[in-house]
Amino acid sequence: MIDAVDETVRTLIRSELDEAYADVAITFDTPDESFPGAAVELPAIDLFLFDIHENHLLRDPVPRTLKTAEGQWQRKFPPVRVDFHYLATAWTGEDDTFGEHRLLGAVMKALLRWRYVPAELISANLEEQPVAVRAFALQSESLGASSDFWRALGCKPRASLRFTITVAVEAFPPTEVSAPPSKVVARVGDRQGAQTDPTP
Repeated sequence: MIDAVDETVRTLIRSELDEAYADVAITFDTPDESFPGAAVELPAIDLFLFDIHENHLLRDPVPRTLKTAEGQWQRKFPPVRVDFHYLATAWTGEDDTFGEHRLLGAVMKALLRWRYVPAELISANLEEQPVAVRAFALQSESLGASSDFWRALGCKPRASLRFTITVAVEAFPPTEVSAPPSKVVARVGDRQGAQTDPTP
């Protein structure tokens, strides 16, 4: 399903970029010293998926008991909310820092317009989302020291921005359970514990 998340992010950016950037490639490669590869035609926007983890703030551990359309009862845990963290960089293939900054600025504006991904932009290959798909740009998720990150990739530091999309993942299949009781009968006694006389 990760590829479907990639498709969703690509579609989101494409939907917001100006016509001047209609032919810009959008890739998901590692932005190391070998980028761009032979298959990438510049200019390009690279979206490096650098981290995936559960969003613990959105965790809901309480299962629900639901009745299906066929009349069966099932217990189902809520989906796991997973954060996908991307690092966006711009590449023009020329010694043109201003041009790369201009392209990255266009990406920044496109991503800042959304807090939730519209349903029509979500990839058809992504499993049905029971809750809204959240989107955040320019957050402070850490890549460690920036200089260490670029050094590990074997290339010079470059301007970048971070983008996070939160997707619901159905990790637990539902289990069949017995129907819940239709009513509960409670008996009430007086304060001394004796049974209250029935009303004639």
